[in-house]
Order: sequence, then C-alpha cells, then structure tokens
Amino acid sequence: MSKELPFFKFTATEWLTGDISYESFEIQGLYIAICATYWAKNGSITLAKLKHRLSSAQAEHWECLIAGKYIEVVNGRIVIKFLDEQIDELSSIRDKKVAAGRAGAAARRSKHRLSTAKAALQHKDKEEDKEEDKEEESVITRESIFSFFISSKVDKGFKADRLKSESEKFYNYYGSQNFRKANGQKITNMQLAVDHWLSNLNEKNEKQAESSVSYVPPREVAAAMEKLANKKSLKK
Repeated sequence: MSKELPFFKFTATEWLTGDISYESFEIQGLYIAICATYWAKNGSITLAKLKHRLSSAQAEHWECLIAGKYIEVVNGRIVIKFLDEQIDELSSIRDKKVAAGRAGAAARRSKHRLSTAKAALQHKDKEEDKEEDKEEESVITRESIFSFFISSKVDKGFKADRLKSESEKFYNYYGSQNFRKANGQKITNMQLAVDHWLSNLNEKNEKQAESSVSYVPPREVAAAMEKLANKKSLKK
C-alpha cells in the first residue's frame, strides 16, 4: 500500500484530543513509529518482528500501547483499526480501477474485432459488386439495348435508323457510368430505363415542334406589303 500511497491520513485534532495525547512523549513516539512501519508493510506484520525492528523501545511502553488498545494483537499479528480502514478503502479504489481498466481493454478489443470484421465484410461486398458488375457487363450489349428500344411500348414514331441511333446514345451514356443512375444506383430494370429515355425524347421533340413557328424577317414583310399595295393601285 505504501507504493500506491506513501502516506496515511493523520487528523491533528483527533490526535490532540485523543487518549494518546495524555501518554508520555516516548509512548507517543513509539506509536507513530509503529503506525509508519505498519503502513509500510501494508498492514501485515507480527508483534515479534515489530519489536525486533523497534528494539530500543522499553517493555512497559509496549504494554501501555496494548493495554490502552492503541494497537491490538491478534494471533501474534499487529492490528491498527484506523489504518486498516484506509487500506481497505484504497484496496477498493484499486479494484475498481483494475475492473475499469479490464472493461476498457475488453471494449477496445471488441471494437477492434468489430472494425476488422466490418472491414472484411466491406471488402467482400466490394469484391461481390465487382463480380456482379462483370457479369452484368457481359450480358449488357449494344444489341441487347437495341432490343429494349424495339420492344418498348412508348409511342416512338421513329424510323429504324433513328431508333438505332438512340440506342447507341443510350448505351454510350450509361455504359460509361457502368449502367448506373445519376444517384449511383445500378439500373435494375433496363426496359423501364429505355422507356424513360424515349419518353423524354418525345417530350423534347414536342417542345421543339411547338417552338418552331415560321419566322419572317421584317424586310420581307415590308416588301410583301408594298407589293400588295402596288397591285391594288394598278387595279384602280
């Protein structure tokens, strides 16, 4: 215990008001020496060894400390209650710290194992995705995309060469993205994607048709009006 805490609690008021203060300085000094030795030995020392270490103390001083119950002797071993209480308190704190340290270490090991397993799973998923991509790439061809365009139920109104051209555009556009949507998700329904492509194309063509109103330059309008006026004047 002395290694963990090299000093013990000493309350001055308890010393000054306690029975020990009425004893001689020789007995008080012996008691302090006993307490220091007891603490250094982690509360475990026999009376015989203690007397050997403090051999200069007189026999009547030892008898006074034992009779006054400043120290107790149980089965030949010294017992000092107020120091035992402090030792038990420190042992409890130490045990809690050890338990907390073990729990923390276990949590770190568990976290490490979880991270390792997660990384392995992510690696496996990536490898599986690569394999799936390879399989899908081997299936998706220009011809298969063109077949989706042919079989689409969207009102196309295109000639075969225009339909072929659009299927090439579709293949080149999505093929460069590994046949993924703008959000990164794989295209799972190719026919639906083709139908959507053709629907957008139809809407674009309709808008262009609506905006393609014939435009006559102002000069040509003025010339036509002047020509019409001349014809009317000749009739008169």
